[in-house]
Amino acid sequence: MYPLWASHVAAAAVQFTEDRTAELIKLTPVYVRFLNDAKLNAVMARKNLLIASVRQPLADKTVALAQVARATKAALTTGEPVPQALKELAEPHGFDALAGADHALAAAKTALAVIAGCSIVFDGGPRQVEDAKKLTERSRPDVPKALWTALLRIAEGTGAIAAKSDAD
Repeated sequence: MYPLWASHVAAAAVQFTEDRTAELIKLTPVYVRFLNDAKLNAVMARKNLLIASVRQPLADKTVALAQVARATKAALTTGEPVPQALKELAEPHGFDALAGADHALAAAKTALAVIAGCSIVFDGGPRQVEDAKKLTERSRPDVPKALWTALLRIAEGTGAIAAKSDAD
């Protein structure tokens, strides 16, 4: 038998998921004006993406929301017979909250991939070529074409440091 308090737990889980989703949306940077398929602006990328106040909180909140969404899904899709109150919560509202969390997670993961790519391209360092190779050897992350091209050039050894990417 499904415990009666479970519908309250599920409702709280849905609300918690919505709250964490809103936090992640606020933290996810918008970079399309200075970093897109045609443009790669090093100054704006450094100023808006490559700062600790963006990178670490975004990574932390992304992990937290993924865990919360997984727990919420488990609360809404238990294998036992579910009371009508939980069905009513889960069907329209609960799964909408999970869909919103999925979209926010996808945007945050893309932003994290863009930040990682920008870090390799613009921060340089002794491991720049090695890091670019590691990133480009995996499946292509959903990053703007201009950034991907710069990463490929660095990985191939034909276009190394950040100053070169600004002129593109």
